[in-house]
Amino acid sequence: MHSATKAPEPQEPFAIPLETAQQYAENWIEADPQKDPNLSPTDMRAFLVRKKEFIEILSQYDTEYIRMYVGRKPVAEAPGSLEACLVLVSAARRGDVQPEVKGKNPDDIIDLIGTVETERQLSEENYYVFDFSTLCPPACDTESPLFVRPPGTGCR
Repeated sequence: MHSATKAPEPQEPFAIPLETAQQYAENWIEADPQKDPNLSPTDMRAFLVRKKEFIEILSQYDTEYIRMYVGRKPVAEAPGSLEACLVLVSAARRGDVQPEVKGKNPDDIIDLIGTVETERQLSEENYYVFDFSTLCPPACDTESPLFVRPPGTGCR
């Protein structure tokens, strides 16, 4: 049975607690360019994620999809500042991971966060929440046809 009530302990340097991920997502939703002169669309052009990290998420039990939430996290080098980030979580079709749940669409794609107890394996698995994206800028491919450079600006 899938349960999202218990936040797993972080593993690896990129796993983050559920509460941290929730704060990052809330920071994004509450971002107000009118009140934050440092918030600009060019601050978040793209994200870079290594193949290894996608494989790590996809190898988590029952994972069929990866859902990516946009967030803003603190910048260590600039206290009080926030930078955009992606929070990645495993996801699967509800009917595959919660076949006993009635009254909900079995084709809904749901996040797999927290612990799961499976009768099939008689074990407990943890689903982790990850932040291992690298923001562009500074990690930009300025030669990409998708890199749109506003007049007078460039990648840091």
